[in-house]
Amino acid sequence: VLDAAGEGSAQLYALCGRGPRSSMRILRHGLAVTEMATSELPGKPSAVWTVKAKTEAEYDRYIIVSFVDVTLVLSIGDTVEEVLDSGFLATSPTLLVQLMVDDSHCQVHPSGIRHLLPRRTNEWRAPAQKRVVCAAANERQVVIALSGGEIVYFEIDESRTLTEVAKREMTYEVLCLAVQPIPEGRKRGAFMCVGGVDNTVRILSLDRERPLKQLSAQALAAAPESVNLIEMKSMGQSEDMHSLFLNVGLTSGILIRSVVDFVTGTLSDQRSRFLGPKAVSLHSVKVQGVPALLALSTKPWLCYNFQGKYNCTPMSYDKLEFACSFSSEQCPEGFAAIADNELRIVSCDRLGEIFNQTVMPLSYTPRRFVPLPSPLLAPEQALHQENEAIMLAILEADHNAYNEETKREIRAALKKIKLTARAEDANEDEQDDLPESQIGTFKAGEGKWGSCIRIVDPARQHTVSKLDLDVDEAAICVTVCYFNQLSNQPCLVVGTAYNMTLHPRHAPRATIKTYIYDERYNLQLIHSTPIDDVPLCLFPFEGKLLASVGKNLRIYELGKRKLLRKCEFKNIPEGITWMHVKKDKIFAADLRESIHILKYRRMDNQLFVVADDQAPRWMTTACVLDNSTVIGCDKFDNAFIARVPDDVQTDQGGDMSGLRLKADTAYITGTSPKMDHIMQFHVGETVMAIEKAILVPGSAEVIIYATLLGGVGVFYPFTRRRDVDFFLHLEMFMRNEKPPLCGRHHAMFRSYYFPIQNTVDGDLCEQYTTLPFEKQRAIASELDKTPAEILAKLEEMRNTIL
Repeated sequence: VLDAAGEGSAQLYALCGRGPRSSMRILRHGLAVTEMATSELPGKPSAVWTVKAKTEAEYDRYIIVSFVDVTLVLSIGDTVEEVLDSGFLATSPTLLVQLMVDDSHCQVHPSGIRHLLPRRTNEWRAPAQKRVVCAAANERQVVIALSGGEIVYFEIDESRTLTEVAKREMTYEVLCLAVQPIPEGRKRGAFMCVGGVDNTVRILSLDRERPLKQLSAQALAAAPESVNLIEMKSMGQSEDMHSLFLNVGLTSGILIRSVVDFVTGTLSDQRSRFLGPKAVSLHSVKVQGVPALLALSTKPWLCYNFQGKYNCTPMSYDKLEFACSFSSEQCPEGFAAIADNELRIVSCDRLGEIFNQTVMPLSYTPRRFVPLPSPLLAPEQALHQENEAIMLAILEADHNAYNEETKREIRAALKKIKLTARAEDANEDEQDDLPESQIGTFKAGEGKWGSCIRIVDPARQHTVSKLDLDVDEAAICVTVCYFNQLSNQPCLVVGTAYNMTLHPRHAPRATIKTYIYDERYNLQLIHSTPIDDVPLCLFPFEGKLLASVGKNLRIYELGKRKLLRKCEFKNIPEGITWMHVKKDKIFAADLRESIHILKYRRMDNQLFVVADDQAPRWMTTACVLDNSTVIGCDKFDNAFIARVPDDVQTDQGGDMSGLRLKADTAYITGTSPKMDHIMQFHVGETVMAIEKAILVPGSAEVIIYATLLGGVGVFYPFTRRRDVDFFLHLEMFMRNEKPPLCGRHHAMFRSYYFPIQNTVDGDLCEQYTTLPFEKQRAIASELDKTPAEILAKLEEMRNTIL
């Protein structure tokens, strides 16, 4: 999990598949966006709208683009062309365009309102010395704000004329307006919203009996940039239960969402979310024919309902300045948007997705990969430069496979051999050219390997350099190390084995290869160090190299002709497959004996075990959380957190037998301290990778894991005691209301090998939104809360993570 593409937020890099179907997948938080068309505009546009010719028309007729001093009208057909006789005022910027209920068009500009009817055009002029600042409208009602804080309210009457209904003088300058969409079965909307420079939003009535009367107000932490009133389905309610939501975008980058009471206009159930450091502008759009909201900050965010669930998800696209819905024959549902001086037509196809992925195919099964620090930067800056792309080094190796050169020779030889009389048939030729990802590759036999080291640029998804290893040489482990002898030059260290058999794990010859690279990331071999067993894991350690070789743990130093062995620990049960160094502790995961914590005693040049795990586990991966805590996962779908006991934190080890031995006698005799278990949880899938990271800037630090079956999940540490109590009780009620499909008790499943400890199943709590409303209300009353408060709590938890 890292921002290797320099986009400002982290991406997830996953190695997937095996053999010819291998790939590296880059997951980005957000909806995938398809760009349908891009057109450069003559100047810097400020806003864009699309309007239909008639209310019942299926597709949009015009795209209206506003500039600083003019308005451009484009007609939508097979091509998009400029129109000069549309009736819209082109010599002034436009503040709003709206199709009215009688198929007329209303254009608001700084000098007034132009009402375009089929046979005539009506104009309303702003009073002298005043200009229209902002406007909002639905199909029957138009509201404008004049400079000085005056609000004027218009309606379409029976004679199809835009008539002034009411005025109100506000005591402050108005920044933004919004009008309620006309509810089904009604003639007009009942509310409007005003955002002012006094950092407030006010709900005003649009009833004929009390026009522009204030109904409620809300103070804000910053000035409102944009307001929007939208009617959407209420979460957890039946299909016909809708609520009116007030959305406020602040200049500080926060989106606030409140429920407006349909009768009284009062505000309740406020929720907020940080979208980015730029001011948030809001635009009403349609998604699958249902009202939705586009919030534009440093990234575009789409707020919509999908499969009964409210989603507020970023779009993986450039920064947009203004947007609206777009519909044509070529693009039935999309958005017309402005970015810099371009008009873009985009669409989102895969709704409901949290991540979108791009796929980069690989040659062999990917084994390990590491980010490569830039050779031009100091070690402490190399992987922490903002908006700088970071290259990735990927190890690929396939057993029972040939390398690329041998495969080319085999194919050339097969083409020369005529196996049958029909060898020259066109169908046969086509079959020969089928890709390996569909038909597989040649089988070489046991102990035969194809392998390479690939340097990838994740920003452009292409291979910078690729180094094919020797015939039957397999790359097994990799790390980047800054040796004391080459202080500012990062070295890529790769552990390889020749003709390795998997069961039993044995290789006649094995090496540790040390490479340096230049600014173009071309690898240059310094030297190759022969070793006596298969290298399983490598990690940098205080300017030296920590290497797990067979059942030994060694410390190597960089020499002129090869790596020099400085220290060795020989008592490893099976072989260390994962290592990490944190301050003075070495965290190591043995293949079948769980976590070991080691220290290095410089005085005696000796490694010793500080503590190890009390339960034997077949480890797959682990991640260090702090100086004494580690989270680990095993092959039987369990995740656990273990901590070094406080009384052995500063232990210096040594001989405990009184026989004046130099060996680590406490570990050999089984009397070494045991780690305390803090958390136990049965995930249900084998976890292959785990990492501590922040997924979105401004969100909480979480533990992200990826599983063998392709799932990505998160462990989130609670920070407040009241959250723990709330979710524990909600989980308890949900266990009764939503038992597993197979009939086994939920607690038994999550405690499959070890009793569940200090963990709440968030997936089960999320099922609350799918319960019938009566059950939701019953659970909420047991928790002394309302269903809305529980849904708000679940949404707050989701927003904390993503």
